[in-house]
Amino acid sequence: MIILKRVALAVIMVAIVAVFGLFAWNFYQRYTASDQPPPVIYERSDRPSRA
Repeated sequence: MIILKRVALAVIMVAIVAVFGLFAWNFYQRYTASDQPPPVIYERSDRPSRA
């Protein structure tokens, strides 16, 4: 039972580290590639506006 708890704790820790690592990687990619402006997201034009 102790081994199962240790394995579960290790899996949870790896998941937390992976999420933090992905966040840090996205942050690094976003702020080191400052030569390109952020992409413009256009609305779809094949449906009427909601206004």
